[in-house]
Amino acid sequence: MPADSDDFQDIARADVPSLRRTMRKLGVIVAEVDRNLRYVWIDNPHADFDANAVVGKRDDELIGREGAELVELKQRVLDTRQPASRLLSFARSDGQRRYNISAYPIRGARGRVEGVLTVGFEAQ
Repeated sequence: MPADSDDFQDIARADVPSLRRTMRKLGVIVAEVDRNLRYVWIDNPHADFDANAVVGKRDDELIGREGAELVELKQRVLDTRQPASRLLSFARSDGQRRYNISAYPIRGARGRVEGVLTVGFEAQ
């Protein structure tokens, strides 16, 4: 991973476990989706979601129209192979929630994009 965050473009597959452990400790919502935009894993999801039940599903399957915007963000990262960020709002059981979501391509050892890592922070 580059030392200068301004140069941060993607995530090496080998760095994912360490990033995941760190983000989990911080309470950040962090997840990986595969090239079909299906969850591989998610840490610290909102209480409306069971982390195990999310695996294998897409955002549009989980939350309908609201999820389509998240799918679009992740697809853009796959298509362009560049990180992207967006502020998104979702209706939850405890009210409307806004999240700053950043998505990064995950590259395998040969440089091929294998999926997308997303990091979400609740916006105030």
